Amino acid sequence: MNNATAVNNKNWRITIIALATVFVLAIGGTVFYGTVVVPQQEKARNVAACKTFEVGYQNAKFAFINEMIQKKHTPNPLTAIQKYMDKLFLGSIHAAKDLPYESDLGKAMIDLNVSKLTFDGSSNEAANQSFRAYDDQAKNIQSICYGLGVKPQATTGK
Repeated sequence: MNNATAVNNKNWRITIIALATVFVLAIGGTVFYGTVVVPQQEKARNVAACKTFEVGYQNAKFAFINEMIQKKHTPNPLTAIQKYMDKLFLGSIHAAKDLPYESDLGKAMIDLNVSKLTFDGSSNEAANQSFRAYDDQAKNIQSICYGLGVKPQATTGK
């Protein structure tokens, strides 16, 4: 083997090692991004959605209570339920706008919003059953949010 062939082989080795290093680093960066960065971004989106939902949920409770303790007119339970559902619907719509629909939280918010659209106010009993189901779904979302570290807030009047 002459000197030129040895240098040429050495250059090929360096090139192959450099390409292999770049390839391994690219795979490592992709794995890091997929296992560390993306889950952090998803959790941040979920937490932000939970905080927005929690505000809407507390506003819904306040609207219900406010109607039921009304002194200016006779409180109407169906009106209270409708006000509750309207406020909660708005809160969940605002919360879900940036959520991926395939996430557990996104699916729960979709289920909540669909159940509002199927509300049965034909009788007091049907309205109470629909209301309980709707509130149970809201509590389910609240428990998902609690698992993400978002604590329930006290009812405020907004």
